[in-house]
Amino acid sequence: MDTLNGMKSVDYKDYRNILPYNKFGKKWGKRSIIDKIIVHQSLSDGTLKAINNYLISPNNHISESGCPHICYHLCIGKDGSIYLCNNFEDETWHTKGQNSKGLAICILGNFNGVGWNKGHNPTKAQEDSLSNLLKHLITNLSLSPMSIYGHYYYGKPACPGYSLSNIVEGFRRGVIINNPTEFKTIKDIQNALISLKYELPKYGSDGVYREETKTAIVKFQFDNQLNISGYPNEETRALLYIKIHDVKE
Repeated sequence: MDTLNGMKSVDYKDYRNILPYNKFGKKWGKRSIIDKIIVHQSLSDGTLKAINNYLISPNNHISESGCPHICYHLCIGKDGSIYLCNNFEDETWHTKGQNSKGLAICILGNFNGVGWNKGHNPTKAQEDSLSNLLKHLITNLSLSPMSIYGHYYYGKPACPGYSLSNIVEGFRRGVIINNPTEFKTIKDIQNALISLKYELPKYGSDGVYREETKTAIVKFQFDNQLNISGYPNEETRALLYIKIHDVKE
């Protein structure tokens, strides 16, 4: 697997040997196949070096003895700079159950997402860099746009956040749908679901994303031939908006 071939025509900074590795000599396993790209956010406004230092240190949220290196193959900084952090053949620890074939991209920042509204939006430079990088990768790695996923597909609802999930879903569906302003919080989404007879009998519209809300979203997505993720992505929120306005009229 040729990492640099996958990065042809991409303007990037090579940080594979700039960011320090685990001091105990831990190394990544190797793999020969990439069948998906998974987009993350760091959920912090720390620098690339600070995030790497946290991940290689003992007792982080992934490993008691520290990770071998930063857990993403590529990162995108606030100014839109793209950093190559690991070889593509490195089996890094970024998404449970998907590390053996998943390529990880992390956009650095603390972004608002499902169940998390204490952050901010990514910069326009980050959004543009992510879009351009995904175009390059699916071409150079011979992947389909349907091979692009947000971390929310694998149990992390707030990752990579509302704005970046719009880019992910745009690639998957071939269109980017603007976010209706009525549906920016979980409570808004819950109220819309209830209005459309997708009941939330135990917790109602309490503003918390939990299994009951996820189940209702899955039912709505299934009924409307949407991609079934249980996540209120841009496409789902846009259709909720349309359905609610149809009901009101």
